Amino acid sequence: MVSQLHAQIVVNGVVVDAVTKKPLQGFNIYINNTSIGTFTDEDGKFKLTVPTREKIELIISHLVYEKKVLVVKAGESANLTIEMNVKLQSLKEVVIKGKKKPSASATRNWIELFSVNLIGNYKDVSSHCKIKNPEVLYFDYDKDTKALQVFARRPIVVENLALGYLIRVDLEDFIYNFKTNEVVFKYSVFYENLPIPKPKMALIKKKRKELYSGSNMHFMRALYSNNLDSSGFSVYKYTSITNLERERVYRKVLDKIEYMYANQTNPQINISRLFTNTDTAKYYSSVLEQDKIVSFDTVRLKITDFTKAHKDWTLLNFNSKDTLMINYKSLPPSKLKGIANFSEISDKSDQVKKYKEERTYYLNWKSYLVFFNTEGVNVQSNGYYSNFGLFVYGDMSDRRLAGLLPFDYEPTD
Repeated sequence: MVSQLHAQIVVNGVVVDAVTKKPLQGFNIYINNTSIGTFTDEDGKFKLTVPTREKIELIISHLVYEKKVLVVKAGESANLTIEMNVKLQSLKEVVIKGKKKPSASATRNWIELFSVNLIGNYKDVSSHCKIKNPEVLYFDYDKDTKALQVFARRPIVVENLALGYLIRVDLEDFIYNFKTNEVVFKYSVFYENLPIPKPKMALIKKKRKELYSGSNMHFMRALYSNNLDSSGFSVYKYTSITNLERERVYRKVLDKIEYMYANQTNPQINISRLFTNTDTAKYYSSVLEQDKIVSFDTVRLKITDFTKAHKDWTLLNFNSKDTLMINYKSLPPSKLKGIANFSEISDKSDQVKKYKEERTYYLNWKSYLVFFNTEGVNVQSNGYYSNFGLFVYGDMSDRRLAGLLPFDYEPTD
């Protein structure tokens, strides 16, 4: 990938009240999903230097004004005048006020459920993340639709000690469905580097590189620069037959989990607690240990099968009518270092044997991509794309917010 540091645009402008036209001070101005941001000064003015010449999502937010998202291209970035509207009481807030306030125990349950879905439960990263201001969250649970909606009156602040970031989340939508165990959310985020002591910073940089490997951003950058193979990625057309009995049992379990979260204090989510009948619990446990897929088939694809040039030369169109399986294989840094040093040693048989054994891929992650519109997505060189139109599950999705990096991140930094 061509380094973003070799191309940049300067975004500047002024933020004013839409009615009075007076300048507005102290507004957050940032590039979505990056650590690039600033505030408006006393004259409502701001200036940002952005390491790209491609489209950016400029976010303007404030506690008492409606958030605004502007898509800005090179050549359109100078002397912007941005008019902001004061927030009115939203219909969502009116609906919430009209309902009975959930109990303290129910609220704790919903916070836990929301946190797991937003932050994730990914390896040794998510446990180092914490929502610092859960009091800004509001919950609306609908028993009929079995859906939980979450709203936030102010940006949600997430501390990620594993990656050294303080993340501000401007939440727009969050709906969790107990019927399907699916979550739909929309938000914009801004990353700030935490003040980390120098000795610990080396460990954090190492962890950032580990999380970059095999990530959605890593894949999209490799896709854009046409070096999937050398980056450890392979792409397959994927078809499968679902284990229907496991799916039936799983839905039964989801129904029980929904009841526990809605009605119990500190719900214990395990099969023996969910189902008091011992035989039922044993059977359900055995079924859930089965594979989700009875059988599947894959066909290796070439990059030309799912990409094409975009009329805007800075973008790459990525699209497929089939479900795609993305397989990522790589050796961990310690093994790569050992292999690099192999050329410097003699080729004794035991050393050759050890070298071949170390060629085993220790990282082997799979993700699945489904396009649900005919246009696909348009990828930029830094890996950024508008995620509407692409559904991702598997390893890339499991990382959630805890395992994500800002789009101005470079693994060579």
